Amino acid sequence: MLGILIDQGYGAVAIQTDNLEVIKPIQDKPIGGSNLALIRRIHHLLAQLDHWSISYISRMDNQEADTLAKLAQEGRH
Repeated sequence: MLGILIDQGYGAVAIQTDNLEVIKPIQDKPIGGSNLALIRRIHHLLAQLDHWSISYISRMDNQEADTLAKLAQEGRH
């Protein structure tokens, strides 16, 4: 999804997640590179943006996005 936003010309992105464990590795500046390929890829994509932020949102407050993600997932099968 992040790559699509960049391809569409977006220069700023606000990311919200209900997973606290993913926020810190994404916020941390890569020093010597992350061991996780996914985190390295995310850092590479974020470096192409003028501005980005990531924040925690509770699962209860994130129900609408969760429902949309599930619908998109079902559409792939």
